[in-house]
Amino acid sequence: MNPIQKGSPPLSFNEGPDGYHTENYLRLTNQTFRTGLSSSSYCQLNNIKAPSLRSGYYCNLQDCQFGTVAADGYCKSTGSAIERLTSEYYVDVDSSVIQSINATGYIKASQSHVTSIVGGYYVNLVNVKNVNSLQAEGFVKATDSSVDTLKSGYYVDLTGCQTESVTADGYVKAHNATIGALRSGYYVSLGDATATQIQCTRLEADNSKMVSVIADNNVNIKNCEVIERVIAEDMVGSLCGMLGILDIKSTVSLSECKNVAQIKSSEVSLNKCQVQGDVQAGKVTMRHSTVDGTLTAANRELKLVESHVKKLVMKKPMANSDLVAPDGGDVPASIASLVSAVQSGKAHISTTQRGGYQIQFDNVASRMQGLNLMSIGDVSISVSGGGGISMSNNVVIIGNSKFNIAKANIQATLAYLDQLANQPRNVQPAANAAPKPQTVIISGGSVDEVVFEEAGGIVLCENGGRVGKVTNGAQEDKKDLIPAEPPEHFIDPVHLEVMVNPYRTPLKHAFNYATLVQLADKKTKEFSCPLTRQKFTLDQCVPDDALKTEIHAWLKQFKPV
Repeated sequence: MNPIQKGSPPLSFNEGPDGYHTENYLRLTNQTFRTGLSSSSYCQLNNIKAPSLRSGYYCNLQDCQFGTVAADGYCKSTGSAIERLTSEYYVDVDSSVIQSINATGYIKASQSHVTSIVGGYYVNLVNVKNVNSLQAEGFVKATDSSVDTLKSGYYVDLTGCQTESVTADGYVKAHNATIGALRSGYYVSLGDATATQIQCTRLEADNSKMVSVIADNNVNIKNCEVIERVIAEDMVGSLCGMLGILDIKSTVSLSECKNVAQIKSSEVSLNKCQVQGDVQAGKVTMRHSTVDGTLTAANRELKLVESHVKKLVMKKPMANSDLVAPDGGDVPASIASLVSAVQSGKAHISTTQRGGYQIQFDNVASRMQGLNLMSIGDVSISVSGGGGISMSNNVVIIGNSKFNIAKANIQATLAYLDQLANQPRNVQPAANAAPKPQTVIISGGSVDEVVFEEAGGIVLCENGGRVGKVTNGAQEDKKDLIPAEPPEHFIDPVHLEVMVNPYRTPLKHAFNYATLVQLADKKTKEFSCPLTRQKFTLDQCVPDDALKTEIHAWLKQFKPV
C-alpha cells in the first residue's frame, strides 16, 4: 500500500471489519479496518489502513494509512500517510506524508511532506518539503527543507533551506538558505544566504545578500550586499559590493566596500571605499576612498589620504579631544575643577600597580568603599575617595556632570592623565584649554570644496593633494591654498606627524608627548629613546614651549589667504 501524496483527498475508511483494542502486543499486516485500533502495548503494523490508532507505548508503522495516530511513547513512520500524529515522546518520520505532527519531545523527519509541526525540545528536518508552520520550544535543525513559518524558543540551524519567516528567542545560523523575515533575540550568523529583513542583537554574515538589517549591538559582514538599510550600534564591513543607508550609532569601519549609499555615525573609518551619497560623523578617518556626496566631520584634525571628496563640511569640534561629553557638547567645567584640585593639593592622582590611575580627595566627609574600576582598551583606570566622583560602566561622574572617555582617543586620554599625575602644574584646565586650529590635510587625492563652519580652519595639501573652493567661517576663499611640507624639526620621529605638544629628552631630541607616553612603561614611566636607545623617564623630559609656539605659528600661516 503506497502512501497518499500531498494534495490527495482525505483518507476514507468505509471498508473492512471493525477495529479492536488489545492490552497486548499488536502486530498486523495487509489489513483494512472500518473503525480504529488501539493497544496498551507495542504496535508493529505493516500495510494497515484504519481511521485511528492508539498506542500506549511504542508503535512502528510501515506503509500504513491512518486518520489519527496517538502514542504515549515512541512512534516511527516509514512510507505512511497520516492526517494527524501525536506523541508524548519521540517521533521519527521517513518517506511519509503527514498533515500534522505534535510531539512533546524529539521530532525527526526526513524525505517527507509535512504540513504542520509542533515540537518540544528538538526538531530535526532533512529534505522535508512544504511545511506551512513549525513551532518548537527548543532547538530546530533543518537541512534541504522548506518551511513557510518557523518559530523556536531557542536555537535555529538552517542549511539549504527556504523559509518565509523565522522567529527565534536565541541564536540563528543559516547557510545556503533563503529567508524572508528573520527575527532573533540573540545572535544571527549567515553564510551564502539571502534574507529580506533581519532583526537581532548581533549579526555576522559572509557572502550573503540582505535587504535591511536592524541590530541592537554590532554588525560584522564580509562579501555581502545590504540593499536598503543597516541600523546598529557598531558596524564592520569588508569587500561588500553594495550597502544601503548605514545608520550606526557608534562606529563604522569599512574596507574595500563599493556602492555605499549613505553613512551616519559618531565615528567613521573608510579604507578603499566608494560612498555615493553623504557621510555624517563626529570623527572621520579616510584612506584611498571616494565620497561623491557631502562629507561632514567634526575632527580637530582630518587627514584624507589619496581620497576624493566632492564637498567637505567641517563642523565645530569638541572643546577637548581627550574627553567627550555624552550630548556631544563641550567638556563640562567640573573637569577644570578636578585639575584645579590636583594643582592646589586638594586632590591627588597617582599611578596604580595595575597600570591605571587613582584619584583621591582630601577633607571629604563621605568616602566610597573600595575601588570602582573601568577598562579602556587594555588599561584600567581606578577612582577612589569621595568628593562626588563615581564610575558606572564607561561613564565617569564628577559632581553633577557626566562624560565619556573617548574610545578613539585612548592614548591622548592616558597622556592627559599622565601629565595630570606627574606634572599637574603644566596642565591647563581641560574645559578652558586653548584648542588647536581645526585642520584638514589633503595627502594626495582631491577635495572639490571645503567649508569650515567656524573661522580659523586650516587646509594643508601634501603629496600632490588638491583642493578647490574653501569657505572659512562663512568667508569664501577665492585664492589658491599654498601646498606645504612641514619643516623637518616639526616632525615627530616615531609617527612622522607634526608635533602638537613637543617635549625634549635629556639629550635634546624632540618627540610628541603622547609618543613618549606610548613608549613608556606604565609602571616605571621609563622608555628607550628611539634615536639613541638610551633609557629615560618621563619626569626627565621637559616641554619645549618655544618649538610649540613655532609650530602653531607655522600652521596659522597656511590658512587660506
